Amino acid sequence: ISVNFASNTSKNFPWKTETGATKCSPAPLEAVVAFASRTSRHDRRPVSVRPCPSVHDVSWRSTPREATCAAYLCHVYGKGPGSCGPHCDASPEQEQEIQMLKSKVASLEDEIRRRKEETSQLESIVRERTAQMAALVGELELLQKLNVADDESVMKANTNVDMLEKQIERLGSDLEDQVRKGESLEARATEAEKNWHEFSRKLEHAENINVEQRKKIKDLDDRLQNAQDKLSELEKEAKLKAEGSMCCFQVHAMWLPHWLAVRVVRCQEVASAKWQVHGKPVLGPLMQKVAEKSTYAQQLVEPHLQKTQN
Repeated sequence: ISVNFASNTSKNFPWKTETGATKCSPAPLEAVVAFASRTSRHDRRPVSVRPCPSVHDVSWRSTPREATCAAYLCHVYGKGPGSCGPHCDASPEQEQEIQMLKSKVASLEDEIRRRKEETSQLESIVRERTAQMAALVGELELLQKLNVADDESVMKANTNVDMLEKQIERLGSDLEDQVRKGESLEARATEAEKNWHEFSRKLEHAENINVEQRKKIKDLDDRLQNAQDKLSELEKEAKLKAEGSMCCFQVHAMWLPHWLAVRVVRCQEVASAKWQVHGKPVLGPLMQKVAEKSTYAQQLVEPHLQKTQN
């Protein structure tokens, strides 16, 4: 550091002459304070130093280490005995500035020390990572060798996978066909169930109609039987009356007068004629209608009875 400083004193520090004499005593302190106030961890901007009006501006770049060395050497050369001449006695302000400069130099040294520690830690991390990368490269080479050896098995596995994929596709198509068939069968089953419910409803309705028709047929049979019974009773009564009248006429004809007997015979003839004209024609169609109704009811009920039996 001292050699570099001795070689660059006249260049970097224009307030120092070749013999070590100082051109202006306050100049080094002002330049160092300005440089220390501008220098930070990442700040390397050009610094303008104006030691005195007669000296030109100097711009230079520096690292924290160079800044520390420069500040220390400036302090040594500025405070040396007989170097400042008769007008360089230290004032309180200059002493305060020197103390500030010392504190800043100490902080910069601490920062340099911390940077060294961080650098050593980073170097150890880099070495560890390098070792890990070397191990990974070795494992990768081993795996590549193993992969080269396993190419045939991989090809076989790929062919097997292709075959399995084809089988899966075929099974998927078969499954879709089965699902479609199942859906169609389910739709048919639903339709059949609807038809069965409809047929059950119709059958129940037919059974109700059949029951009603049976009731009607039974009523018609009862009415027909009653009509036949009444007709037979009427015929019997008519026969009995006719026989009775004939008997009475035969029995009492002997004591009846002639005109009365003629009148009775005349009444019997009129009654027989009335019966033949009015009674018998009405009773015959009535019996025929009753027989037709009974036959028609049997024809209507017979299909329902067959369906019910089936």
